[in-house]
Amino acid sequence: MIWRVILFWLLGASLAWADLPHAIKTANGLNYTYDLCGNMLTRGSQALVYNPENRLIASVVSNQATTFGYDAGGNRLWKQGAPTNTLQVWIAGNYEEKDGKILFHISAGDRMVYTYSSDSSVAGYYHPDHLHSAEVLSSGLTGTLGQLYQHYEYAAYGNSRYTYSTTAFPITRRYTSQSFDEETGLYYYGARYYDPVIGRFIQPDRTIANIINPQAYDRYSYALNNPFLYVDPTGKAPTDWANAMQPGVDSYYGGYISDPGHTSTLALFGAYMGQSVADSYVDMLRLGTGTAEGSVEGVAADLGRAGGIILTVTGSASRLAEPTAAPEAAPASAGTEVAGSTAAESATADTQASSAQPLVPKDAMSQNAPKQVTPGTSNIKQTKLNQQTGKSETSSVHYDNFGRQVGRTDYTDHGRPKVHPDPHHHTFEYDKNFPDGKKSGVLPGPHPNDIPNPNSTPNLPSD
Repeated sequence: MIWRVILFWLLGASLAWADLPHAIKTANGLNYTYDLCGNMLTRGSQALVYNPENRLIASVVSNQATTFGYDAGGNRLWKQGAPTNTLQVWIAGNYEEKDGKILFHISAGDRMVYTYSSDSSVAGYYHPDHLHSAEVLSSGLTGTLGQLYQHYEYAAYGNSRYTYSTTAFPITRRYTSQSFDEETGLYYYGARYYDPVIGRFIQPDRTIANIINPQAYDRYSYALNNPFLYVDPTGKAPTDWANAMQPGVDSYYGGYISDPGHTSTLALFGAYMGQSVADSYVDMLRLGTGTAEGSVEGVAADLGRAGGIILTVTGSASRLAEPTAAPEAAPASAGTEVAGSTAAESATADTQASSAQPLVPKDAMSQNAPKQVTPGTSNIKQTKLNQQTGKSETSSVHYDNFGRQVGRTDYTDHGRPKVHPDPHHHTFEYDKNFPDGKKSGVLPGPHPNDIPNPNSTPNLPSD
C-alpha cells in the first residue's frame, strides 16, 4: 500500500512539472524544452545536462562541451570550458583561477571592491551600480592608476548591451556581482543558473519565497519580475537591495558624487559605500602616514584614523540609541497638520519636548541621534565626536508627532567642505515603501525648522 502512495505522489509531481505553466517554450526565435523536474534541457541549439541532484554539469554547443563540478554542499568549484578546455576554479568567492592567473577578490559584504592577481598583472577597483552589478572598473596598476579599463552596461534583466575593455582579461563577476559563463551565456546564482536573454532562471525555484505575492508563484521568474528593485543573491529568494542599502548610500551619495572634483577611485568608492565605510577605507590607506612624518600632529592623526577604523568594524560608530517604548499613535488623516497651530500650542509643545527629552547615554559622543523618541519630543540638540577630525560636531534633530526623526541640521562640514557646506541638513520621508525612513542627500543650509543659531530654540512648524 505504501509503495502505491509513493508511486502516485511521484507520478503526480512528474505530471505537474510536465505542465510547467511558467516555463518559456519559445522566445527570440529559439525553442526551449524541459525535463519532468523542470530543468531546461535545450536552449536553441544548446543542450544542458544535469546530475541526479538537479545541478547543471554540462553545456554542449556544436559538439563543444563545458563541464562543471561542485562540492558536497552544492557550491560550484570548477568549470572547464570549450573550446580551449581551460580550467577555472573558485574557492569561497574570494579565490579564483582563470586563464593561468590566480585572482584574489576583496568585497564589502556582497559588494565587490577590488580584484588583483598574484603576478600583479591584473588589478582593478569596482564601481558598481545600486544592484551590485560591475559597471565600471578602474585600474589599480602603477602607471595607469585610476584609469578606466573595463566598462559594462546591462539591459533590465542583465543581458549585456555594451562592453568596453582595454584588456583581454575580462572579469567574471558582472550583473548583480554574479559569475558570468561566457561559454554558456548563463549566470551562476548559486542554487540555480540564470538566462539574462529571456530574464528567467533555467530551473524552477524549489520554494515559494513569498506566498502572499502572486509574482512568487512563477518559479522561473527573476526578482519577482522587478529587476530594478530586487536582486536574488543566492538564486533562492529575491532581496530588496535598494531599500536595504538606501540609508548607507544616501548618507554619502547625494552630495559626494555630485561634486565634479570627486572623480577618483576613492571618491566613487565612497559615494557608493556610505560615509562610515568610505571614511574607514581612506583611513586604512592613510594609516601610518602621519607617524612617518615624525610630527606630533601626524601621530595624533594616525590615532584618530585607527579609532575610526575600529569603530566602523565593531559597529559602535553606527549604533543608534535604543528607542524609548511609545504608545501606538493613530496615523494623521490626509491634509491634517502634525504640528501645533497656534503660538500657545507651540509653546506647550516646547515645554513637553523639554520634559520628554530622553536621557543622553554615556557613549553619546560616538552615537548618532535616535531615529525614534517618545512622542512629544520635537527637537534634540546633539554633540558628536568626529573620529577623523577629532572635533566635536553639533546637530539639531527634529521629530514629528509620532516621535520619528524627520530632519537634521549639521553645523559642521565634517572636514569635507566641498561635499558638506556648513551648515547643511537632511530630511527623512516615511511611507509604505520606506517604513523606517528614507534619508535625503546633502541639502545646503539649515533645516526649515531651524534658525541659524544651534543653541537657540528651533522654530516649530505652524499651520
